[in-house]
Amino acid sequence: MPDSGPITWHDVAAVIPVVRGEPTMRVRLSFLADHWRIDRVGVAASVRPADPKVVPIAQVTNSRGEIETEALARLSAPDDEYLQTNPGQRFVARFDTGPTPAGISRTFLLSSQGYYVEWVRGEWIKNASVPEPFAPSDEALLIALHRWSSIRESFEERFVRARVPVR
Repeated sequence: MPDSGPITWHDVAAVIPVVRGEPTMRVRLSFLADHWRIDRVGVAASVRPADPKVVPIAQVTNSRGEIETEALARLSAPDDEYLQTNPGQRFVARFDTGPTPAGISRTFLLSSQGYYVEWVRGEWIKNASVPEPFAPSDEALLIALHRWSSIRESFEERFVRARVPVR
């Protein structure tokens, strides 16, 4: 399952195979301490194969309602040309999905690509106390977990006071 930051959220879905005829199923969710906060869990009785249709972005406008052709170009294809935004900026993406046929219900899934770095502040990196680059390992994970448990409360308080509001 993908990572999620502390001031952003997303829904995650997974198909879990079930043994036919079994009356119960157990699912165990495991994750790093303080890594996830789960708001709800839902179960569907059935799934069906999706027949996906990609709907391209038709238009992007800024907070003043002005058309943003460069933003549209950057959001239209996965590449190295990211749309970079700053605090206070807002864009509205419009998709032409066509009319909904009578008696039909449709579901849309928005898929996005990119990254979010608000919580990685430049001064934090400049003041890093470890001179060597991070190398993933079980030992590094244990060190990080022990360090996190010792600074978690003060770190979260500092973060909440200094974060950029997202609406």
